[in-house]
Amino acid sequence: MSAGSGWPEVAVGDAFSVQLGKMLSKKAKVGVSPFPYLANRNVQWMNVDISGLEWMDFTEQERQKFELRPGDLLVCEGGEVGRTALWKGEVVPCYFQKAIHRLRPTDATVEPRFMLHFMRFAAKRGLFAQLTSTTSIAHLTKVKLEQMQMPLPPVPEQRRIADILDQADAIRRKRQETLRLSQEFLRSAFLDLFGDPVTNPKGWPEHALDDVAEFRSGSTLPEGELFSGQRDGYLLLKVAELNMPENRPTIRVARAWSREGAARSVTCMPGAVVFPKRGGAISTNKKRQLARPAVLDPNLMGVEPRFGIQPSFLHQWFERFDLNRIVSGSTVPQLNKRDLAPLVIAVPPRELQERFDSLLGLARRWRRRAGGHAAQLDVLSASLSQRAFAGKL
Repeated sequence: MSAGSGWPEVAVGDAFSVQLGKMLSKKAKVGVSPFPYLANRNVQWMNVDISGLEWMDFTEQERQKFELRPGDLLVCEGGEVGRTALWKGEVVPCYFQKAIHRLRPTDATVEPRFMLHFMRFAAKRGLFAQLTSTTSIAHLTKVKLEQMQMPLPPVPEQRRIADILDQADAIRRKRQETLRLSQEFLRSAFLDLFGDPVTNPKGWPEHALDDVAEFRSGSTLPEGELFSGQRDGYLLLKVAELNMPENRPTIRVARAWSREGAARSVTCMPGAVVFPKRGGAISTNKKRQLARPAVLDPNLMGVEPRFGIQPSFLHQWFERFDLNRIVSGSTVPQLNKRDLAPLVIAVPPRELQERFDSLLGLARRWRRRAGGHAAQLDVLSASLSQRAFAGKL
């Protein structure tokens, strides 16, 4: 995979020893000599998530074969193929299962951190899509990984590049952590003002949800046209719109738009909370709030606040409710009005809701600015990687 750097290229199998992890089995789960191991989900980009490690038996011979050492690279064989993390010895001892390739340098000519950044660069360039076998479930075979070409500049240059890209990644991660903390602040502010919505420790008046809100159940969408930023009319929403980055947590855009609305029963006004009502999408627990009028398709439901409920309070109340608790349907999961209507909601005084609304507005404006900075950092990081592996950094 030449990027015009002029550096020599070698096959991954010539620079690293590649080992696929241990196959899972019921026999290995009996607990004779259990040890912690990494699964695919533990391997994130750049780092390993050691929360929720599972255990299985490893014989002495297997422990020697599947042992992890600081400096090993872990590459996902399936799922997000090619996703790579650096093992830093977070847990000792620790092993890995068959969904992961372990890359261990064969000599001192390779800096693992340089290879780590190259793997992410390769992923963004689409290299793993070219190497992946898709006969059934996409996966990256050991042979394909060993044959993959990688640049090999002198070790001091590898370390210099890795240091620069490490710094850029650290800045980007700090910005992401800041965004996460702002969300934690909102959760804390909600609990501080209103208390736990389930136990209602502050004794607010309780109502059935259908006494303080109206339900909108989606239907076939009207004919529309491509949404290109129109400020009037109605968004035509499908479940996919809930996944768009621009719509987290507030829906502002869609793929389709209509100048005319539809029946009031399937049309939601700004402030409504929208979520999936049919199929596996319910399990994602996504709830979004509308920033503008929208028409819902058959797989969505909307709840509009009324009678003393602020839209921001209703949205945050739903964010703390697990939709999976009330799912019905023996084959296809679904939510109906009868599942939601009797839910009990404790309603605090309006002035407290308005105070929270002000805090929420401030937090969202701050998040938009921080999110813009994060997007700029992503662009900068991509540019640095491009220059680094072209030998121009």
